[in-house]
Amino acid sequence: MRFLFFRLGDFYELFHEDAIQAAQLLEITLTKRGKGDDAIPMCGVPYHSAESYIDKIIEKGYKIAVCEQVEDPREAKGVVKRDVVRVITPGTVMEGRALSAEENHYIAALSFHKDKIAYAKSDLTTGETEAGIVTDELVELERVLFIDGMKELIVSHDYPGDLKSWLKAVPFTVSFDDQDTIPEPLQSLYDGQDEAIEKAVGRVWSYLSETQKRSLDHLQPVTVRMSQQFMQMDAHTRRNLELTSSLIDRTKKVRSLDCSTKRKPQWEAVDFVAGSSHHCIINKRLSAVGTCEQA
Repeated sequence: MRFLFFRLGDFYELFHEDAIQAAQLLEITLTKRGKGDDAIPMCGVPYHSAESYIDKIIEKGYKIAVCEQVEDPREAKGVVKRDVVRVITPGTVMEGRALSAEENHYIAALSFHKDKIAYAKSDLTTGETEAGIVTDELVELERVLFIDGMKELIVSHDYPGDLKSWLKAVPFTVSFDDQDTIPEPLQSLYDGQDEAIEKAVGRVWSYLSETQKRSLDHLQPVTVRMSQQFMQMDAHTRRNLELTSSLIDRTKKVRSLDCSTKRKPQWEAVDFVAGSSHHCIINKRLSAVGTCEQA
């Protein structure tokens, strides 16, 4: 479901079904404009404190289209022109309490090309994008996607039918977008060596471009990861090993991870707990743990 936040003066107003749903969700007063059968349900939140209300809606997995005035009221002839300036989704949040300095904030996309399933996942806050080929369908998909910080998954409307029940059960928001072409300003960030990966990257970046409606020049070149380079570890195993958080209260637990998040950007900290099968990377990480223990 998508809510329309329509700017009127110092408030964002919501109308019709949006107002009815938002009033219940946000526990605010539902009013009406007009009288009788033609009365329009409406509610509103103050513009200057809208962030806390937006956070509540996003945390429930919903989306918000923000409609602002796009011309000076003093120069407008008649009704002031308005337009949707951005769409906020669980995977495209850039501020507020939904973000954590200790973990990534991922939005991912899948592409189904010939006999391949490719994925691409981006973090809009850091600009990183990772992509790869899934070889073992659901098991591999869950290993790649069921991670801390995954907020939203984008698939095309013609996704394989055997994924229907799986998509309904995933613990993050599922969105649909058929566009899979990399936006022209970003085409130099992927070398195009694999068509399936290119479509997955195109889907997630097209979605970001459409929702953010601004430059995405902070995005970095795509990192392609091959599954054989890393230890295969499903979400259940990672959770039981308490690699990133406690089983009891979900708070950060591992001191080596805490050290990495304090000394390095969050994307490096997440890389720190990815199980590599390369001895040089393993030794480098062991050295990093030793440095942390001496601190």
